Amino acid sequence: MKEEKHPTWKQITIGTLAGINLMFLALIAGKESIAIEEAVPSLAKTPKGPSERIEYGMELVETTTASAQDLPSTAGRWIVEHYLQYEYHYDQNGRLLFKSPTKEHSYLRYFQPQGKATSTPS
Repeated sequence: MKEEKHPTWKQITIGTLAGINLMFLALIAGKESIAIEEAVPSLAKTPKGPSERIEYGMELVETTTASAQDLPSTAGRWIVEHYLQYEYHYDQNGRLLFKSPTKEHSYLRYFQPQGKATSTPS
């Protein structure tokens, strides 16, 4: 039967130190052979004017009412509110520079029932 030889701790230590030294030499050689630029041109776009903040908000344009066709005229009415989205531009101090309308429209329709006439005691 053949006896297997295992590496001793001295051989393992020497092999590990040799590997570490080879890695350090590779890092040093790579640092010397690869030129790294000190300044690289930026791809980011910088704002041309003063920094401004943009927010969006809906504003009420008009309100229309229509009577309910399916219900008796005394039952109530439909109310349709038309909203338009605006783009608000603020400066760095929070003052409104200007606002401009966008193409975004929104309509809100709800039914308002006709209330019973209540008399107040005098």
